[in-house]
Parts: sequence; structure tokens; C-alpha cells
Amino acid sequence: DNQESMLAVLELHDSIVNLEAIALGKNVTTSYGDICYRRYISLLGREECVVSSPLELWWYQRDQLMDDADVKTTIDDAYDAHTADFGTLDGVIDALQLKYFFAPRAEVDTDGAYARYQLWEEAMRAEIFNLDADPASLLRISYWSTNYNEEEAQSFVKDDSYLMALAIIFITMYVCITLGGVTADCRQTRLLLGSTCALCTFLSMASGFGIASMLGVPLQPISPIVCFTLLGVAVDDMIIIVMAFEGVDSSLPDDERLGLALARAGSTITVTSVTSTVAFLTGYFVDFPALAFFCVPASMCIMMVYFLQMTLFAACLLLDARRAKDRRLDCCPCVVLTDDQVYRVPRMLGREPSNAMGGKARVRPLQVCVNKHWARILLSNPMRAFVVVGFLSLVAVSGYLARSIPVGLPPRLSLPDGSPILAFIDDLDAFWAGTQMQEVQLVLRNTDMGEPATLAAIERSIERLEAIPFVLHFGPRWDLKYAAWRNCSWTEILKTGELGEGITVKRFLADDSAHTCGEEPAVDAAHSGVCVDDDAGFIRMSGGRKC
Repeated sequence: DNQESMLAVLELHDSIVNLEAIALGKNVTTSYGDICYRRYISLLGREECVVSSPLELWWYQRDQLMDDADVKTTIDDAYDAHTADFGTLDGVIDALQLKYFFAPRAEVDTDGAYARYQLWEEAMRAEIFNLDADPASLLRISYWSTNYNEEEAQSFVKDDSYLMALAIIFITMYVCITLGGVTADCRQTRLLLGSTCALCTFLSMASGFGIASMLGVPLQPISPIVCFTLLGVAVDDMIIIVMAFEGVDSSLPDDERLGLALARAGSTITVTSVTSTVAFLTGYFVDFPALAFFCVPASMCIMMVYFLQMTLFAACLLLDARRAKDRRLDCCPCVVLTDDQVYRVPRMLGREPSNAMGGKARVRPLQVCVNKHWARILLSNPMRAFVVVGFLSLVAVSGYLARSIPVGLPPRLSLPDGSPILAFIDDLDAFWAGTQMQEVQLVLRNTDMGEPATLAAIERSIERLEAIPFVLHFGPRWDLKYAAWRNCSWTEILKTGELGEGITVKRFLADDSAHTCGEEPAVDAAHSGVCVDDDAGFIRMSGGRKC
């Protein structure tokens, strides 16, 4: 809150707006003026890049900042009047924000505007971080933007991709053990068949994302997380098909066994897959783009898992059954084992070789536990009462606690550890209590600004908005400038008796002079009641400042 620090902030602003980025290998230069969001400024009579910062107090002019004898008082007065946004720590102003607005991002970057913005922003971030790392700098700078936040969120998923790979490996091992059991009999192991779980997951993700892209649905940084859902669906379908296949008489031909197994399990898999697909598709209609764009690819991936299970996995199951009958090695089907080789390993471990060719069905320990023990316990009268009471208690507690569930995802949870954006979030929490002042533009449509009743209605609406507790301040209002211009124009008409082009908004926007008449026809008492409607009058009444 002193002149030296504000001069350093002004130098930072000048370096940003004058920064130019050059694409590697291309003689193309991108400046801030090429990508900024522009707004028409009536006093200047042209469009200018929109920037919001406390430097507006000095019109971004170094000489005006140097001429201000008491910068601290200017800042304190602006903070108390809510005309400038400052961050405080223990009641002392110690931070500010520079906000730069960029042209909206189009859905399809046909002209390369968004690519130029990314190039320029990358150069700006390098400039800012170098200045922040300079020990001689008076400023400590943190940075955030929508594009930068997306990049960091994507890196968060990329950095944790090894966890997804480990999950796929463990799930594949689980499927192999579930399908083949823990056995030394090479005819019962199903390592190759279990590995098709990972294959179906990858193929379903590739095809599902491809279909979503063809439909025009953009992929989100969190889209790859759908692999965990796909693994669960794939494992469930595989176990159902395999158990149905093993339940068919093994003396039948393999292709007939597979047909009967799919007839039994197919309806179950079809119903669950269609239900999951429709459930995810309903998320597309949620008014939350990130969730909607996640649900559509997920639904396509689940449907592709269904098709792959009914085709690819079913074919692999048939091949695995023929491999076991032919006494071929699991991980190397080209190797055919003799009787002695088949029975040698189990006997070395002190076990009897199992009959993988048919006969008595294999007994699974989990099935025994569920059928003989858990079912009997669950159907007992004390357990029935406990289940009902426990369920109703959980519903009651959940309904009570649902009122205090926080809505939304904290920003820092979507960013990787060590992200530079975390410094910005920390500063936001420290100086602005985790919130930011937001700027809102009011757009008037189909309005006749030439009617006094219209101006009065706008004024009443703004008064009602100003009464809202969280509305702090109204910035420069063009409707007041229009009223001043209109009154000055009426004064000129009454003086000369000439209407000219009339009093219209078009003429107001084309008039680049400064107007200081009030809402009612005003006069300058120091100059014999002459209506002040020129640059010289503005300079005189503003204490010498220029626009």
C-alpha cells in the first residue's frame, strides 16, 4: 500500500500487456491485444482490452501514480468505498489482483485463436514465475487461469496413470485366480483367459471414447477414470459367463456348451449393461457440463464392454476350453503336455490331480460358505430383525446428515501436489477468505433509452440490486454518462434551437467528448452557468486529470 510497491505492480502490468510470444519454427507473433476480450469505451470512442485492477485508480499512468502524494490514503479510500479490490491480512491491506480477460473460447478452434492464446499464456506464465523467483523483486506473485487449471488437472490424471495401471494388473490377477482357482493343474489355470479382462477394458475405452468424439462430446481430464467402472463391469460379466459355461454338461460339444451358457447368462448381462448405459446417459441432461461430458463416454464404453464380452470373450472362453481338453499349456498353448507332465506337479505338492475334462463339478470355497453358512445365518429370525433395524437406522442417519453435505469440489483437490496454482489458492484463502469479488455485466435489450421512464426504471432496478448485501459496488455506469450527455444535448438544443440528428444512443456512442452534466440539466457555477460539455471543462473540474 505504498508508492514503491504500486510502481512495481504497474511495471508488471506493462510487461504483461507488452509481452509477445513467438511460435517455435514459425514467424508468427502473438501479443496481448490479439487475444484479449475487448469492450467499447464511450469516452475513448473505441474498443479496448478489458483489465480489472486497482491500477484503475491512477488510470494505469505512471505519471499520475508518481503525482499522488498519499498513495496509502487513495488505496484505503477506494477499499472502504469498494471501488477497488484489495486483500487484507489482520486488517492490513497486503495483496491485490490483476485480472485480464480473454476472448471466449469457441467450441471449434478453426482460426487457431485458442492455440495462440495458449502460446501467449505460456510465455506470460514463464515471465511471471521468473519475476516471482527474483529475490530482488518487491512482489510475490501467484497465478491462476481457467486454461492453466485445466492443464494442471490433466497432469494430475497423467501423474496418477501408474495407479490405474496397477489397478488393472491387480484386477487381472484377481480374475485369473477367480476363473482358474489356486491350483498347480495346468489344465485349470486360466491366465490367458483372465488377461482378456484388461484387453476388453482397453478396447472398450478406445471404442467408447471414439464414438463419443464422433458425436461431438469433448473428453474431460477425468474421463480415463471410467476404466475402474469398466473393470468392474467386465469382471462381473466374465464371471457370470464362465460359471454358466461350467454349469453346462461337459460331455456336450464345446460350441453347444457355449451357446447354452450364453442363453443362460446373456439375458442377465444384457439387462445390467442396458441399465448401466441408460443410467449414465441420463447424466447428459444434468446442467453441469463436466459431469455430462463424463457420462456420455462412460455409457458408450459400458455398451462396448457388453459387445466385447458377448463376442471376443465368448470366443476366448471356447478356445480356452479346447486348450484344456487338448492338454495344452496355459501361457503357451503351442506346447502339448503328456499325462506324466500333467500329473507331475500336483503330485509333487501332495495333491490329487483334478478332473478338468468333465465329471464332478469343481467345488468353490466361496460357494460353500455362502450356500451352507451365510444363507442360514441371514434367514434366522434375529438376523432378520437386525437387518431391518439397521437399514432403517442408516436411512434415518443419512437423511439427517445429508443437510450438512458440502456441495462442490474444493479446487485444491483437483490439482496435483506441487502445482503452482496451489499458491494462488493459499493466497486467496489468506487475503480474501477463500472468495473473490466477481464482476457482473447487466445487458439491456429491446430498450428505448430515449424515454425518461426507461432511465427511471433502470435506476430503480439498480437501487434494488445495490440493496442486496453481497453487492458491494457498481462500477462505471454508461447509463449515467448517457443521461449526462442527454441533458447537455438538451441544454445545447434549448440554447441554439437546433435539433440536429436528435438524441440517440448511436449519436451518444459516436460522441467522443467528455460530459459532466448531472442527471438534471447542470451548470458550472464558477463559469456563469455554462453547461460543461467539453474536454477542457472535464480537465478543469477533475483537478487536471485527463482521460
